[in-house]
This record gives sequence, C-alpha cells and structure tokens, in this order.
Amino acid sequence: MRGVALKLGQFLSMQDERSLVSKELRDALESARMHADIMPETQLIEQLEKNMGINWMNNFDSFEMKPFASASIGQVHKAVLKNGKTVAVKVQFPGVSESIDSDLNSIRKLLVFSNLLPKGLFLDNLIKEIKFELKNECNYLAEAENQRKIREFLKDDPRFVVPEIINELTTNNIITSIFEEGFTFDQIKSSQIDTIIRSRIG
Repeated sequence: MRGVALKLGQFLSMQDERSLVSKELRDALESARMHADIMPETQLIEQLEKNMGINWMNNFDSFEMKPFASASIGQVHKAVLKNGKTVAVKVQFPGVSESIDSDLNSIRKLLVFSNLLPKGLFLDNLIKEIKFELKNECNYLAEAENQRKIREFLKDDPRFVVPEIINELTTNNIITSIFEEGFTFDQIKSSQIDTIIRSRIG
C-alpha cells in the first residue's frame, strides 16, 4: 500500500489496546506501517532523472538502489557524495500528491461499503485530517525548509542532531540530507536500548 491507503493504516495501527479496532486488523496495519512497498528500480530511476537530470548519478560516488526505509509517500536511499559525505536521499513515489483526492474518495466508499471501521470512528474527520497531512508531507521543499529552521534553532544544543539539507540535491520530490545514525522509536521501546538512553529520550 502507498499514499492514502498506507497513511490510514499507519493511523489505525498506532491506536492503543483499548481502541475499537480489532487486534487482527491492528496487527495487519502495523505490518503495513513497518514494511511499506518500494518502487521498482525503473520507477526510481525515472524519479531521479526527472528531479536531478539524466546524469543524476554524477552527483554521487555511490548510490544504494535498495532503500533502507520506506513509508507512505516515499522511500529513503543511502548514498555517498563526490566529497565523501554519506547522505540520505528521500524520493517521493510518483503521482502520490496528484492522486490524494481521488484515492480518499475511493477509500471512503470502500470503508463505508465494507463496514470495516468501528462506529466510534468519525470517518469524515479522519479523511479530512489525512488529506491535510498528506498534502503537507508531499511538499518536500517546505519540509526541507522546516528542517533548516529547526537545525538553526537547535544548533547550540548538544542533545539534538538535525541533519544538514543538501540544497542542490533537494527538489519538491526529493530531499537529500547528511546521513545520521540513530534508532527507530520501536527500537527505543525495546529492551535492546540502554535504560539511561531511553530515559533521556523520554
């Protein structure tokens, strides 16, 4: 699932145990949240060429075609620039932003017809919120600008690392930033992370 369908799955999978969503549905959606589908390599190359030009690979020493992360509207690849810096290249799935309204209308009809969602969930409000979130998320230039502002705001606070945006390799469909090692929130919740680090994050 991509785009609208996956965003709905992400939302529902994060509801707590007292939610009206059944455990079976929640487990299936959790799997979708953690393991989103990825683009075929040909589609990925088309997006890179469209946003960086046909010689896009000239920007890199190496580029891992298999993403290390994938979510509702895009996927992230590890690459190395000509200057030796390792970067994360987030590439938006093609057509996601253009299909939000039609996808939401289709999913609304499906959910009403199938009676999949509980009566306690206000579907129209949920769809309105998903539309707002997705349209914001699809604007990678705005996201990059927000990241620059937060990086500047927190530059003197040693508790935070906000990756630097590579401006010349960032477009409305691609964000390139310095790669930083870290943990996912799911890993932080688990016992494999030191208690002191978990407490500091909390």
